[in-house]
Amino acid sequence: MTRFKKVSAALAACVLTAAVTVGGTMAYLSAVTDTKENKFTSSKGLTGEITETEWKYTDSAWSDYMPGDSTGKNPVISIDDKGVDAYVGMKVSCVDGEGKEISFENFQKDYATVSYNGETGTNAKWVKGDNDFYVYSEVVPANKATEPLFDQVTVNIGIVRAYTVTTGVETVTTYKTDENGNKIPSTKFVKEGDVVVFDEDTTVSLVGADGKVIKTILGQDASLPTFQINVTGYAIQKSGNENIYTAELRKLAGL
Repeated sequence: MTRFKKVSAALAACVLTAAVTVGGTMAYLSAVTDTKENKFTSSKGLTGEITETEWKYTDSAWSDYMPGDSTGKNPVISIDDKGVDAYVGMKVSCVDGEGKEISFENFQKDYATVSYNGETGTNAKWVKGDNDFYVYSEVVPANKATEPLFDQVTVNIGIVRAYTVTTGVETVTTYKTDENGNKIPSTKFVKEGDVVVFDEDTTVSLVGADGKVIKTILGQDASLPTFQINVTGYAIQKSGNENIYTAELRKLAGL
């Protein structure tokens, strides 16, 4: 075989070998590492509690109040010891003598006023927003508490009185006396279970279907109304963005 033929044969062998390599599986160096499981757990948390150490009625009801009486009531929000500082807010909800929710302002005008450290109104550290929602002006550290929103509730001297209709009367006529001593009547339809609210100097006549007066009630003899003042606390973790915590607290309260 000539030298030219030997070289041609060698080249053909190389081409054949390349063809086999292309048509088969290329063997690359490879490796698979271990999995690092970076699990995040925490013993920290955020739990708040609202307490009223000055409220002395264990059944949550003050059942024997009189106009002008006062009672201690000091709603405070405390944060637990899990190591998380927090922003806090408090929602005040009031219910009138007919069981309807009213504003805190109207509650104090008609039923009872609140005070703090002997001054009428709420603690200045609680900033009032709309919907009777208050936000504490300071961050509350873990294992610490706010100052109270207020610490005393005083029943108004001129609190409205009420009479619950217990018979099947047709109308109720309320007589108010004007500055000249004249009685001005106001009549409306009522039914059993309705509540008639009137001032202390008002006279109420319950009139039956036959037009006859069933009962006459003097204002001072009517029952003092039942009413409620409720407080609920909210807390969120302190974060770097201090511009949104009020909005987040309100969102937490459903406002």
